[in-house]
Amino acid sequence: MSNQSFNNFSISQTPSLDQLLDSLGFELWMTVTTTFVIPAISFIGIVFCSLSVWIFFQKNFKDTVFFYYRLLCIVYIIHLIHNIPCGLLFSPRYFPQINTYFSALYIIYYYSMTTILFHFEETLQMAILLTRMKIFNSFVNRHFSAKPWTISLAFFLTCFLIDVPASTLVFKIESYGS
Repeated sequence: MSNQSFNNFSISQTPSLDQLLDSLGFELWMTVTTTFVIPAISFIGIVFCSLSVWIFFQKNFKDTVFFYYRLLCIVYIIHLIHNIPCGLLFSPRYFPQINTYFSALYIIYYYSMTTILFHFEETLQMAILLTRMKIFNSFVNRHFSAKPWTISLAFFLTCFLIDVPASTLVFKIESYGS
């Protein structure tokens, strides 16, 4: 963000909130999509993932691969729950009374948490693939023999240790000195 976007307004002319947001790059289509469409889709995803969790916790699903499916669906639900406030707090265009400081803090938290959750979701999918590969590959069967909760915990800790330091490097601090 540069000071050039603020130079379009004179000192005597106070821009409206819409003009200010437009000058900062909050385009209308992006604001509508993020504020209304993404939270609605996330809510629908929560409903379907909850249904999947309920199905995978039935007694018929005893295979070890279903542990990963259950955990994956739960992580998807957590991820989708994070999307709803992020969309609502994206821009103050339609909710001008929101606390922008709290909104900025949540967006920072959201970006850090989303990276960890996405990375963990992908490693769980790799665990599902490796569990399926155990059926026809003796090498994978021999070396991928730990319990699913141990593997999941190891994957989560690995994702956490990779993504937490990386998320601190995302934030660029600019200094406008003399």
